[in-house]
Amino acid sequence: MSKLIFGLALLYMMTDKKKSVSSVCYLDEAASIDEINQKNLIKAASDFGYNILFASPTPLTTVRYCIRIEKQNGKNIISNKQWIRFEDIDEVDNDK
Repeated sequence: MSKLIFGLALLYMMTDKKKSVSSVCYLDEAASIDEINQKNLIKAASDFGYNILFASPTPLTTVRYCIRIEKQNGKNIISNKQWIRFEDIDEVDNDK
């Protein structure tokens, strides 16, 4: 977890502050991180201007969206139809 925070901080320090950049940080095996630390990672990534993408084969309690990956004709398919929204972002942001 600390490697991710330091990595985000390093990337943040290397970005040109005159330009608005939005980026995604991918974290594999997110289910191995407890809920409190998942929330802390989401907050830290947001503070540095990143969105964090948790990849996990098991359910997580900190997610706002779930994107299912389906197989069709031997290929992985992802479309907007597979997105499941659990809560609106505005609701979460107002709780801070």
